[in-house]
Amino acid sequence: MKRIVVVLGAAVLALWVWHWYTRPAPPTPASRTAPKTAPKTASNYVHRIVCPLCNGLRVLLYDKGIRKDDCPLCVDASSGVPLGYRDVRVPSGYQICPNCQGMGLIVVDSSAHPPKTSTCVLCDGTGVIPAVPK
Repeated sequence: MKRIVVVLGAAVLALWVWHWYTRPAPPTPASRTAPKTAPKTASNYVHRIVCPLCNGLRVLLYDKGIRKDDCPLCVDASSGVPLGYRDVRVPSGYQICPNCQGMGLIVVDSSAHPPKTSTCVLCDGTGVIPAVPK
């Protein structure tokens, strides 16, 4: 009989602990009183450009999917690892480069494996160019 009471007590305690740790947290006092305002749009904001060569997959497949190479277009310069995207800061008065689609590199030889790339001559590798006034 003692064993049954102990097991039931442990089960009730476990159920209470599970309920306590899995319930949603109550809102903080600061978030309850914070005014609901629209976020300010900054004049300089970052665009995340998905790599147009690998479509964000970070690899290029060859020989009907048997071989793969790292994408040379979306390689991070600091780590040497392809990211599949590039974050481009577009200041006010500038636009994303139409030649390289904001990546800063263009493919010059697509028949090579991996394709050979070169710095975009229109934006000098920055991914942005001055906006054309209308």
